[in-house]
Amino acid sequence: MKNINFRKVGITFFWLALLSTTTVFVVSAVQRKRNTDLDKVEITLVDSKDMQHMLTKADIKKVLNDKYKQDLTGISIAAFKPEQIETVLLAIPYVKTAEVFIDATQKLNIRIKERMPILRVIGNDGTSYYLDEEAKRMPLVANFSPRIMVATGEIKTASTKNASSLDAMKDLIGLAQDLKKDPFMDALVDQIYVDSIGDYILIPKLGSQRIVLGNRTDVEKKFKKLSLFYKEGLSREGWQKYRTINLKYRDQVVCQLNEAPKA
Repeated sequence: MKNINFRKVGITFFWLALLSTTTVFVVSAVQRKRNTDLDKVEITLVDSKDMQHMLTKADIKKVLNDKYKQDLTGISIAAFKPEQIETVLLAIPYVKTAEVFIDATQKLNIRIKERMPILRVIGNDGTSYYLDEEAKRMPLVANFSPRIMVATGEIKTASTKNASSLDAMKDLIGLAQDLKKDPFMDALVDQIYVDSIGDYILIPKLGSQRIVLGNRTDVEKKFKKLSLFYKEGLSREGWQKYRTINLKYRDQVVCQLNEAPKA
């Protein structure tokens, strides 16, 4: 019979006991942490360049308080599932991304990135709303007045079920971005009007002229052509001489004179 090494057996039992005790402490600590109430909620609105915020921290807090039927602080951490909170926040039309996590200090961190309005649409039925670069529709916000292009006329509501309406809306947004990128056009144009055949008509900030753009084909060339016409043509003949300036035709600008006042 082999001699039993009691010293070795004792050491083995010691480490097993220590491991068991440590495991109990860890599990107990995790359980205590899960049962701990949230200490603080920190909401961060991620800034975008030159962007006003459509949402406030109070707006975000109210949405979550309404969801949980009470203030978030004082609720057990175990009751929170970050992915569910993110789903609630992403349902807000102004929210583009939402990141939610609880840190080691039992603080709930919420980071919100808002959608950036590119265009304000005013429909023929009087409805008005904002659109972002993805053609996501956002209601108007009180005390929020971004300096963005306005679009009016025969504008159909974009729908994911109707590819043509969504494409048309994205094309309209693309034109607003084209105008914003061109310093001359950005300073000149105040509004985009969509007529019954889908042509774009640009409304200047000053004067009563209408600039018929047509579609976005060769849009940069059309902008350059218009800029040259304003600088060389209208500077000599006067800004109010023409009622319409038509850029639809290649390599030319076709103008319609204002009607002479009746005697």
